[in-house]
Amino acid sequence: MLTGHTGHVSSVAFTPDGRTLASGSKDGTIRLWNATTGSLNGVVDGHMGEVLSLAFSRDGRTVVAGGSKDGTIRLWNVVSRAPAGTLRGHQGPADTVTFSPDRKTVASGSWDTSVRLWDTASHAQTGLLTGHTGPLNSVAFSPDGKTLASGGEDDNVLLWDVATHARLATLAGHNGDIYSVAFSPDGKTLGTGAQDKTIRLWDLTR
Repeated sequence: MLTGHTGHVSSVAFTPDGRTLASGSKDGTIRLWNATTGSLNGVVDGHMGEVLSLAFSRDGRTVVAGGSKDGTIRLWNVVSRAPAGTLRGHQGPADTVTFSPDRKTVASGSWDTSVRLWDTASHAQTGLLTGHTGPLNSVAFSPDGKTLASGGEDDNVLLWDVATHARLATLAGHNGDIYSVAFSPDGKTLGTGAQDKTIRLWDLTR
């Protein structure tokens, strides 16, 4: 049991090697834990509001955090705990963030109903994906990085072409807010979980 936050814990994420666990909290901090011993490795402080979402780059050196009241998304160097960049553009907190498989892109979904793509090197916004009519709760890249899935509080899951930003499909069937989306390792199936108490599997090969 890892304790230390002074507010509820909103998000957790492992580094790819499984050695470090990051936790984000309503107290505005990110805590970095040794996943083997449970000891605290460090605290990242400087987020503007609750840390709603966390994701590590594939090399584990950078953690991206969403949830700031001002809509910014912040990148942090895991070793130095120093800021590594700020992504600006959302008009509301980013409830979900994730890295692309090649680490070159961050995708974010916000309470402002938009999905945005960001270049991790320049921190510039490279794409604005609109089509949802409610806040976003989850985004996920396909294993090959070519497709992005997004789900939120409009009952629909949208699939996007990452290169062209075109909407590929709308997956309708849930009767409630979408809370989670995840691709299978081969990218042929998408799993979704929603407020309607169901988990649905979607065949993406058709």
